Amino acid sequence: MQTDGVPSGARRSEDNRRLLEIQNPSLAAEGIWAHATPRPETGGLLIASLQGPTILNDDKLWQAVVFLTSHGPEGSVGLILNRPTGMVLGRKPGGLPLELGVVPGVYMAGQEAATGAVQAGKLPAADFKFFAGALTWGPGQLEEEMARGAWYAAACSRSLVLKSALQLPVPLWREVLQLMGGQYVGVAREGYEGDE
Repeated sequence: MQTDGVPSGARRSEDNRRLLEIQNPSLAAEGIWAHATPRPETGGLLIASLQGPTILNDDKLWQAVVFLTSHGPEGSVGLILNRPTGMVLGRKPGGLPLELGVVPGVYMAGQEAATGAVQAGKLPAADFKFFAGALTWGPGQLEEEMARGAWYAAACSRSLVLKSALQLPVPLWREVLQLMGGQYVGVAREGYEGDE
């Protein structure tokens, strides 16, 4: 559907940008981008293909957007950005230091380190996302899944990884594919047929 020459999907993507400006103005100022890459990389995204859940026999991966925290010959680890856990955040002893960088501007930290930084006024709470669990792949496993067509790989802006993925006007999966452009716009459209 189009009104005033602007596709409704593009208008709703603009709504995502405006929402980010309200939620985290400094992150919004960095801009949002994504482009396809020929292979996965640390700090990049994996986007589930429409066939991915069937190929991998795992419906939980439907329209999953995964941030790869590590990728190398020994395997890969990723966090699903667009799946709320429904868990309540509690206190747990221990934790990771803030110094574990994934890519520039994106770090992994334990809950206590993050809470301490916020309470001390060193960092705003909006700079943190909490995850419970991770996806893991053994050596060569992710490449094999990609060869079977389960995933697309992309590089992306820090702002795309750190923004809230809940209650977006355009779901994160669709937004990333639209940002990637080309053939991926068609995939995004196909995943939401009848929604335009």
